[in-house]
Amino acid sequence: PGPWMPFSMVKISPDNQDESWCAGYEYSHEYIDCFSHIHEWTMSGLGTMPTVGPLRTHPGLDDSGYSSRFDKSTEKGGIGFYDVTLKDSGIKVELTATTRASLQRYTFSASDQARVLIPFLLPNEYETHVISAKVHRVSSNEIEGTIQTDVPSVYNCRQRFDLHFVSQFNRSFDFGGWQNLAGRQVTIQRGVIRPDGELNGWHGGQVFSNVQELDLSGDCGAFAQFKTAPDERVEIRTGISLVSVEDARLNLERELSTPFGWDLDAVVQNQRRVWNDLFNRVEIETPDAREKTRFYTHLYRSFSGRNIWSDVNGDWIDPYGRAQKLADPAAVMLGSDALWNTFWNLNPLMNLMAPEWSVAWTDSELQLYDKCGWLAKGPAGLKYIDVMASEHEIALLVAAYQAGLKGSDSAKILDACVKMQTSLPQKTPGGGRIGNASLKGYLQYGYVPADGPLKGKTSDTFEYAYDDWCVAQLARALGHKDLVDTFLKRSQNWRNALDVETGFARPRAANGDWETPFDPYARRGFTEANAWQYTWFVPQDTGELVKAMGRDRFVSRLNEAFEKMVPMRFNATANSSDCPINMGNETTMQVPWLFNWAGAAWMSQKWTHAVLDAYYGFNPADAYLGDDDQGQMASWFVMSAMGLFQTDGGCRVNPIYEIGSPLYPKTVIHLSKEYYGGKTFVIETHNASRANRYIQSATLNGRQLDQWWIHQKDVVNGGRLVIELGPTPNKNWATQCPAPEE
Repeated sequence: PGPWMPFSMVKISPDNQDESWCAGYEYSHEYIDCFSHIHEWTMSGLGTMPTVGPLRTHPGLDDSGYSSRFDKSTEKGGIGFYDVTLKDSGIKVELTATTRASLQRYTFSASDQARVLIPFLLPNEYETHVISAKVHRVSSNEIEGTIQTDVPSVYNCRQRFDLHFVSQFNRSFDFGGWQNLAGRQVTIQRGVIRPDGELNGWHGGQVFSNVQELDLSGDCGAFAQFKTAPDERVEIRTGISLVSVEDARLNLERELSTPFGWDLDAVVQNQRRVWNDLFNRVEIETPDAREKTRFYTHLYRSFSGRNIWSDVNGDWIDPYGRAQKLADPAAVMLGSDALWNTFWNLNPLMNLMAPEWSVAWTDSELQLYDKCGWLAKGPAGLKYIDVMASEHEIALLVAAYQAGLKGSDSAKILDACVKMQTSLPQKTPGGGRIGNASLKGYLQYGYVPADGPLKGKTSDTFEYAYDDWCVAQLARALGHKDLVDTFLKRSQNWRNALDVETGFARPRAANGDWETPFDPYARRGFTEANAWQYTWFVPQDTGELVKAMGRDRFVSRLNEAFEKMVPMRFNATANSSDCPINMGNETTMQVPWLFNWAGAAWMSQKWTHAVLDAYYGFNPADAYLGDDDQGQMASWFVMSAMGLFQTDGGCRVNPIYEIGSPLYPKTVIHLSKEYYGGKTFVIETHNASRANRYIQSATLNGRQLDQWWIHQKDVVNGGRLVIELGPTPNKNWATQCPAPEE
């Protein structure tokens, strides 16, 4: 809930979770451990926590640590700010931030023992170690330092990074720090000191007071100590960098100190201006205020989750640990969790509403390719992390090009995509891995076998085939017929992993035999899914999948899958193996839209609305039910609520949008002036309501529209789509619609 800029480096937010896959903040917990600056998959660091009373150097409640309870009524989060009052100490907390710097205001009561703790070892999804923390006191009110962090095992990769920081206070302080004694085992539970604990939350480590330098490691941190008067405000502004202390200082000066000084309200307003620029690109009209909140909250999350890792001067650290510099300091290097199946949500949203970010992502990937020789499927912290399946950064690059965002080097994009689809997996010098794990078996057999020395996951066959198709589409756009032929042929490999007899994706042995016994709910051979879910994963060839299964069986089985989900209330548990569809995870995000391709558009309208209702609520506890994965669920909502979707990720040479039934009476998309000429596309929906979810008729720019798709260029060139909705299906609308050409 912290104040985050779009794709910001600084993601200052409260923390109240232990080390686990959900490390960070849990809304239902009414306590806070600290406020930390980095919330990125595989990365954490640089916490701050105001306290009073005896020094405590571990999180915990009831005098066992420095954590504090808080009353939910005092917790407020919005664009540009986060406020809360810490109940145990009475300290009021106010946070705001720019892209690479934070400003914090802590209002203390009178105390002779007031502190701001700065813990360096913070919870992460993975086991994390601070191997070195060196901090220098620059002046009576400023410190600078470098924290070297090691995350030794992330998908068989190593994530090491140096976090450099500069923190300036608005007052002087005494400076100190702490660390655990090497070799001593300390067992801590929240609120409980075990028998080996001692002394007011200090668990047998070392405390250093009134020092100029700290050289620490392990579970360690620093603190600023002072006396406070009643209602005294202690303010801290902090800049960070992965490159150097000098860059952290530069980030702080250029983004925060020089333009805003100590004016917290001005920083808040600056962030609101930046976000409003994004929000104002799409206007929705609806009589339901909750719907407005829901829509723009999801739009906010769509651009929140990922990270900029370059500094204001263009400096960045490459995956091999080398300092690099962008020729254009206004450009950015971007990092994230896996780019896994974001072609159904994040990519189309960026291409439509924020094409400058699509170009930034493309150029960031090409920088990695230029400097280190490879694209990245999951550039967390700008490392080569071998996370999830396939090289779906390819879909991001290809869709941006096909959308007409041609500022990037198209020949280089094609070279890079071909390389990623033809190079066997390998380790990189920086401790990461690149390449498709099962590529050798895929190339040898035309599918990934379930046994033998080249065995892998059946789902990889479907994922790799889609990426092959994306390469073929870019090659076609650029006139490389030889590559078109090669990769189109490979893109048909999904047929080799679909058992036509059962009509399911199915593990297959190297000798060609289907795996027996076969349970379509079993997860063996499928990434975070089962055979039910991966059967539908042919985004490049949905019409051919319909033919392969038979139209009637396709429609009835797909409908059966949704009907089975209803008693489960659309179970949204990620990795769930008992669901035929999981709309809370990436593998089946396209499924409600597939009825369109089988001549049953009304069923797509029915089930997309059902998903919007069941998976996306109006409150913090039910806003999204599943794994948002840095905005992919949020962006699915935004696109689907407007009634637009791209099953193939927008990667065909002449991209299309599939049409659904919008939630709102009117949606106005203000298109980019730089990339689309500043035109406007209006979606006008007559009789929009929860009950009226079926398209009765439609017109595009005044012409009758009897098909469930329109060309992407019809949208970005500006125009008006008018849709008439009703409470019962019009089963004749778009039934005879021809399939879109490639």
